[in-house]
Amino acid sequence: MTDNSICMGLKLELVPRKNAYRGGELPEFDAKMTNISFGSIIFCTYMATHRLMTGLFAGDYEVVPFGPTITPPLSESDFMELPPDGIFSVPLTFGSGSHYRFLYAGSAPPVVDENMALAGFPPGTYTFCVHLGPKLGCSIAEEGQYAFHMVIKEVPKDIERSPGLSVDFTKVWDGALTAKTAVTFM
Repeated sequence: MTDNSICMGLKLELVPRKNAYRGGELPEFDAKMTNISFGSIIFCTYMATHRLMTGLFAGDYEVVPFGPTITPPLSESDFMELPPDGIFSVPLTFGSGSHYRFLYAGSAPPVVDENMALAGFPPGTYTFCVHLGPKLGCSIAEEGQYAFHMVIKEVPKDIERSPGLSVDFTKVWDGALTAKTAVTFM
């Protein structure tokens, strides 16, 4: 089962990197945005991995950052012109070096240590959903922790700009997309 949304000429797909996973593993995905319109779209790639990772969930499990969110200034390189049929792909992985983890979204204390994160999904089939919009959730937690209180910024308008940034924000795609897919753990 795959469900992709389309908004203002962009389509979002959540593509698992494997057909099935072993029980106890964490899945890996590619989030693919495709321009399905007849003209180019200016797309803001600012912190795309963070925005997609923190928009990923499966049932009562959501992906959260363990540690503070560093928000560098916007620069020209944070914007791309996506031509018709152009694809922008972001890997969503949980390997070593990643501070993103699945966490049970039920009752938990206001600050959670990383050792409470899900180590892997038990056998079964899960529907994973990802949301990409203009909101950026910024964690204020210490390294190795997640705080449920986050600072929300809107991309690109609430982000500090690098000197000389010449992008016309009125021409930047500002919609929201959601995609979902089923993943089986054996």
